[in-house]
Amino acid sequence: MADRHYKSRTSKQKGERADRVLNWAIGIVAVLILVVGGFIFMSITQLGSGDKQADTPENQQESTSNNDGDGTGATTSDDEEASNSDDNISQDETSDTTKDDSEASDSKNSESDDETHSTEQDTPSDGYIASDGEPHMDGPWNSIGTKQEGSHELSFDEGSTDWNERLKVLTYVTGITPSERTLWYMGNMNGTIYGVVSKNGNRQNLYVVTMEWVDQQGWKPTSVKTMTHDKAVQEGYVKE
Repeated sequence: MADRHYKSRTSKQKGERADRVLNWAIGIVAVLILVVGGFIFMSITQLGSGDKQADTPENQQESTSNNDGDGTGATTSDDEEASNSDDNISQDETSDTTKDDSEASDSKNSESDDETHSTEQDTPSDGYIASDGEPHMDGPWNSIGTKQEGSHELSFDEGSTDWNERLKVLTYVTGITPSERTLWYMGNMNGTIYGVVSKNGNRQNLYVVTMEWVDQQGWKPTSVKTMTHDKAVQEGYVKE
């Protein structure tokens, strides 16, 4: 009886011990499951957080900034090409405008020179028409002006006012300056006053200039012709 009771108690204790071991094993397995599950959950959460971070406004802003940078670069290049094209057009227009202005200026200067020459021919300077150093072989001519007052007195005295004013007629018509001029003769042929000059003693090209007196206006050229020295002597313009 006592042995049976002892065996029963021993058996019960073994059963309880086995249950405890089983419970501990279940508990350990449950803890392991929780740990593994938690680890898996955390990994999934981190992966999800990383994906979301890729789509954050900052990353989107960087992406937008990069896209904008590319677009801006293209736009800037287009703008630079357009600006260069505008600059080239502007330079061409400026060049054309400058050219037109230069041509207009040259035209005005030419007109001004023509007006000046005309003025020098027609307007007395210090009482006389100013010589421009150019020949005026074609008439009609104007009187050169005079400083003589009152009734005119013809004078062949070298250095007199009347003599010097006739020399101005010769210079005006032929363009030969006093420093270049060779005066071959100044005289009166049948009532016609004339002078014969050449440049630097040239005997092959003499100018015979006739002139007449106009009251209050001075001597006025009436004709000019060229001939050799021998011809001038032969026709009586030059006396030897």
